[in-house]
Amino acid sequence: MPFTLTGVTVLFGFVVDKYDIATMNELGTRSSQQDSIGYAISEKYGVCYAVLADGMGGLRHGKEVSSLLVQSSMNRFHMCERNEYDFSPIPTGIISDLNNEVLRMLEGLEGSGGSTYIGVYIDNREMFFASVGDSKLYLIGGEGSYRRLNIDHNFGRDLDELVKEGKISQEEAQNNGQRNALTSYMGAEDIRLVHYNDRAIELDKGDIVILMSDGVTGTLSMDEVAACFKGKSIEAGMEELRNSVIARQKKNQDNFSAIAIRIRK
Repeated sequence: MPFTLTGVTVLFGFVVDKYDIATMNELGTRSSQQDSIGYAISEKYGVCYAVLADGMGGLRHGKEVSSLLVQSSMNRFHMCERNEYDFSPIPTGIISDLNNEVLRMLEGLEGSGGSTYIGVYIDNREMFFASVGDSKLYLIGGEGSYRRLNIDHNFGRDLDELVKEGKISQEEAQNNGQRNALTSYMGAEDIRLVHYNDRAIELDKGDIVILMSDGVTGTLSMDEVAACFKGKSIEAGMEELRNSVIARQKKNQDNFSAIAIRIRK
């Protein structure tokens, strides 16, 4: 049961036996949508796969790259389902293949392109993910607590390490103009960093796995994000998240997108 989207101003909710899912894909104040999202559920096997890709606005073909990443990921999921292949190589085992697809596409275009990528695979209550770039992946507990699951691949992370080593000051790290520059992204000739989990992350009933572009996390704190879902249905929580971002009336609001998956049982 697939859902892919690269459009504008969308809230979508879906309920199956094991998962409640809600998404948003908003333009913000930008003139084009660089974020792409998608998910697929196999009711036959009880598994779910979700992907978020945030195209790099500073590159000419960020939109095309993010869209290709999501669509190709969904195609692989459905190929596994149709042919009864093992789902386990998804998402970690497809990063290289996906990037090769991106590079082949870019060969036929003028200019460069790149995107972040988060792929999340859930088999009943076990979760695996792969992440490139700085889009955020969090686990929100049923009681409202939360924890970050992936790490940022940006220059800010390198700067923070230099602070820990005493080589630069905290002020220097925070004020560096290249702090948000990505150090690893899809579309690069060589993907320098990929973050993934070797062991399954065990999920509990009521847990929410949420994938977010930086248009969300650059506007709201994680305390505010988690509060949006507390005591609400997944659809109502996503609506509250959307309204909270809009309410900030941020002058240069980036595209903001999210996929939230609640474990039902």
